[in-house]
Amino acid sequence: MRRSIAIAILVGAFPVTARAETLTDANRTQLCTRIYSGQAAVDQDALALLIVTKAGATMLLDGANSGGTRDGAIQLVSTSASMSEPVYAVVNAGRISPAAANRPFGPNVDLGVNEAAATARGTIAQELAELASLMDTNVHVSGSVTYRLVRPLTVGSRLARAEAANPLSLFVGAGLVITCETEPVTIAEGGTTVTPTPSLTPSSSSIALQPVLRGSVKDLAIASNDLKDAEAATIAFSEDRIAQTTTFELDAVAGLRIGPKSGAFELIPYLSYERKAITGDEGDIETLSPGLVAAWHYRTPEFGFDARMEGSFIDDMEQGSHQGKIRLYVDPAIWLGREVGTLFGGNLQVFGPLLLRPKLTLIADASKVWRAGTSEELADADDYWGFGGDLSLRARLNMGSPISDFVLTGGVRHLELRGDIGLRHARRWYSSLEFAPDTFPFLGLALEFNDGRNDDTFQREDTYSLALRLRY
Repeated sequence: MRRSIAIAILVGAFPVTARAETLTDANRTQLCTRIYSGQAAVDQDALALLIVTKAGATMLLDGANSGGTRDGAIQLVSTSASMSEPVYAVVNAGRISPAAANRPFGPNVDLGVNEAAATARGTIAQELAELASLMDTNVHVSGSVTYRLVRPLTVGSRLARAEAANPLSLFVGAGLVITCETEPVTIAEGGTTVTPTPSLTPSSSSIALQPVLRGSVKDLAIASNDLKDAEAATIAFSEDRIAQTTTFELDAVAGLRIGPKSGAFELIPYLSYERKAITGDEGDIETLSPGLVAAWHYRTPEFGFDARMEGSFIDDMEQGSHQGKIRLYVDPAIWLGREVGTLFGGNLQVFGPLLLRPKLTLIADASKVWRAGTSEELADADDYWGFGGDLSLRARLNMGSPISDFVLTGGVRHLELRGDIGLRHARRWYSSLEFAPDTFPFLGLALEFNDGRNDDTFQREDTYSLALRLRY
């Protein structure tokens, strides 16, 4: 009900033109350029461009960004750092407040002066009302194509469901997808009956190359709209005045995501570097690891999972050891009903403003030690296997910024080891309190604690540190 009232206010507050449908059979070729779980789906950038074009606002797009920057061209593709200019215009036109900072075409276009821009904003709002209707019914049929709204498992909590009921969430935030289902249609051509079927081959515009910076290989495939869910690259410093030691730490994984935009499959070549330098004691760590991740995402209304297969070479430059690893990560998510939400796939609103987000990653790996070097943990090791997982819980208060920008996380990573290795298991406990603004999740500041064995070298670690966190 709240969504319907908001859209009605938005549409009625501005001059509008006659309604023109956007999700039509005629527009299918232009819109359905993505692949989602093996099926054709609407590309958000293409949808926004079509809406703005129908509103007659194409000439207003250059400068439709927060800074009003004009470069003589229209930015048509969204990135992890910024919206495309059509998406910026649609998202800001859909917000009820017409404040100066909220002008849909950037700070250069004043709606109070430019009547054509004000009319275009009203038309965009009317198109959003059509999308709101789709979100009521989940299905819209036009000719031979059925547009179907797919809601991710992360809409489990009441808060997330409210976000997923807003048509602006089709462009940012909730990860909603509109699939394009084309039923076979019989057509008579010179007396011959043919049955066309839709092509699921992504166009060149649907292939994305996205650089990413994370703190863990297993989080390379997390989407940019869920950036705060990803483990961050860290630069940390700690001091132990009793032991008279100081520690500098750097842990980062840089990769390149290659695949259909928000599609079901990705390839991610990466380079991982970890450095831990201790002054006044032993236990230094320095590893360099190139590798490749193949990621697969699967969703249904009741169940989903993200799977990643990693192949890597680990060069322990401190101890002179070399390993090859193949790892499988699987993150399940289970829909438990409206009153509970999604287990391991979204925020659970337990009571009041408290939001809890449990996360489970199942891990299996196989390793080959080519050279043990001076590593005591890998001495006499050859081929070995590991089975276990990573279980964590994030908590935050949904009370608005800056309170909601603080996130408390705690977890444990445990592997049972078998094969030609003396160590029988490797366990690491960790926790952190991080401040990272939702409006700029790329940078955060955290207090961190780690106690247990390093994930790759199995060296013992016991650290408390202040860390600068970076994500992209």
